[in-house]
Amino acid sequence: HQAAAEKFARLLAGKLQEACQQDRIARVGLVAAPRFLGHLRSALHGEAARRVALEVDKNLTHERAVEVRSHLPTKLFA
Repeated sequence: HQAAAEKFARLLAGKLQEACQQDRIARVGLVAAPRFLGHLRSALHGEAARRVALEVDKNLTHERAVEVRSHLPTKLFA
């Protein structure tokens, strides 16, 4: 499972890097289970890493949208 998680983190980091280089993303917010967030942090570099504005190290995959929002700063929804 760890190898698959690391591979997915690298894939996601690459997609984020590409989007940042094309100015399709101004800021990046990362919400992931602690272990996966660590993999993602290790895989991020360059522009994508510089644009990370928020990190939430919680597994919220089974939460409803209202519960997910409760873990995020309210200014995101203003």
